[in-house]
Amino acid sequence: MEKMNTVAATLQQAARNRWGDDFIAPLVREYCRLENLESAPGSTPATPKNRRSYVVRFFEGHNCTAQVLLRIAEACQCEISISQKL
Repeated sequence: MEKMNTVAATLQQAARNRWGDDFIAPLVREYCRLENLESAPGSTPATPKNRRSYVVRFFEGHNCTAQVLLRIAEACQCEISISQKL
């Protein structure tokens, strides 16, 4: 959980740097824009109304799927990398 706290704090700081202290609304809009770019034609579009809970849940309890985490990172203009321990 400590690593996830660090990831969440880093993404929260990146969001604040990009949008200021009231970063949730613009982050959710960017999250939706990115999701809609990746969605299959004809699928139900992501909207701030139906995706805000994903973003808030991540920052409040770090509970999310890998896809949500990666999309939040991309919206904050961050990258997440994974390396194998040797």
